[in-house]
Amino acid sequence: MNFMLLYKELRRNQRLAERRHPMFEHNRFAKLFIYGMAIFWAGYMLFIGIMLPLAFQSLFPNMEPYHILHQGTIYLLLIDFITRFSFQKPPTQEVKPYLLFPIPQRKVIDFFLLRSALSMYNLFWFFLLVPFAFLSLFRFYGFIGVFGFLTGWWLLMILNNYWYLACRTLIHEKAIYLLIPICFYILCGCAEYLPDDRWLGLFTMNLGEGFFLWHPWAYLTMLTGIIGMAWITRRIQSHYIYKEIGRTEETSLRRVSEYRFLDRFGETGEYFRLEIKLTLRNKMVRSQFVLGIVLMSTFSLLLSFTDMYDNSFMTNFICIYSFVVLGIMTLTRLMSVEGNYLDGLMSRRNSILSLLRAKYCFNCLILVIPFLLMIPTFITGKISMLKALAYALITAGPVFCMLFQLAVYNRKTIPLNTKLSGKNGGGNLVQSLLSSSAIFLPIILDTILRNLMGETNGLIAQTVIGLLFVLASPWWIRHIYKRFMQRRYDNMEGFRNSR
Repeated sequence: MNFMLLYKELRRNQRLAERRHPMFEHNRFAKLFIYGMAIFWAGYMLFIGIMLPLAFQSLFPNMEPYHILHQGTIYLLLIDFITRFSFQKPPTQEVKPYLLFPIPQRKVIDFFLLRSALSMYNLFWFFLLVPFAFLSLFRFYGFIGVFGFLTGWWLLMILNNYWYLACRTLIHEKAIYLLIPICFYILCGCAEYLPDDRWLGLFTMNLGEGFFLWHPWAYLTMLTGIIGMAWITRRIQSHYIYKEIGRTEETSLRRVSEYRFLDRFGETGEYFRLEIKLTLRNKMVRSQFVLGIVLMSTFSLLLSFTDMYDNSFMTNFICIYSFVVLGIMTLTRLMSVEGNYLDGLMSRRNSILSLLRAKYCFNCLILVIPFLLMIPTFITGKISMLKALAYALITAGPVFCMLFQLAVYNRKTIPLNTKLSGKNGGGNLVQSLLSSSAIFLPIILDTILRNLMGETNGLIAQTVIGLLFVLASPWWIRHIYKRFMQRRYDNMEGFRNSR
């Protein structure tokens, strides 16, 4: 089959698969919310693109703004690399079903790699780059220079796309591969700051100048990098696809931890034990947990040893986010994992109530981790222990109370053996609203209380509010349980349809 015909057929098949999914009607609400957020961020990027040339001119009067931007190319690509973890999925999981068809495997992989290169996400940064180019480049080089500038940055985003896909595939096979991008960006930092001439910044500045001056070497460099990175990504994808499908090795039974100290807590202790084993043994839950720990550790290090977030608002925002991020990643899918075996749970009286209590205790215990990771910020004086305690209690109280409402509304099952990047995304409107509120409402509450009552009194008020919600948790958990039981047949039907 001709590749273009195969491309059109696979693209049509992907669209049909999305429309025929049993949760399509619910996903449409989430997509509308996502589109709204995309419009908001697009407007925000336009604002930055307009203001950035003016800021560069005032800060660096002896250099042109586009030279400053090109010197910081690696920072923009790093931000793009990190954000892709939230919005872009590797094609490994999507390729596997097509291996059953009489289609060459290399053509299927090529299709998904080509589709990722042509994705509209690679043009998202143009909301910043287009106004920046017209304000800083157009008066010197006209439309030709602006077009060359944007073409070069588009090629950079495609290269970054393949670099991300290669790293993401390796990381989801073994977490140790996370060291690859970490080491790469550490080396980039060394190349930028250790030599006096700032080799990396000088190279990217000359490369960017080659884009808008249409120097052939600049485009040949980018095309060579894209082809090489695409070839590496393709080899990695092929290796792990067949490695997982053809895996036949025998596994020996390991020692199983029973956590017998939980027996004293009865049925709640039994479900607490289940939460521990879900986190340690299942790929998707474990990946969420590891990613949350990485994010919290990164934010703690940035707050402790850099001045990147030294202003009051950003310090408070990052601190709150460090506490709520893991809860948002896990609790937005509350009951979705249990959808695999919910029929068995429903056969036991009050088992769902005990499950909810165990989940709440487990997630409250996890808050100890970001608290411990904040110790360097206590030592450096960036964050006080009272502030960390207040944010931890706000998370354990109002934030978890909001997120636990999703136990009533979630109706989509997530397979236990899926990956974080598999087809497990797409919630409903309530899920999107509550997950967003879990981030922004604590920030709003913190800002209001500190402005009205002062820094110390505001934090004390948040501590009291959080503590009241924690003490009232038996009441609101039972209330959620009653509402869940009223909707149990609708929810069970949704869980069955999405298995």
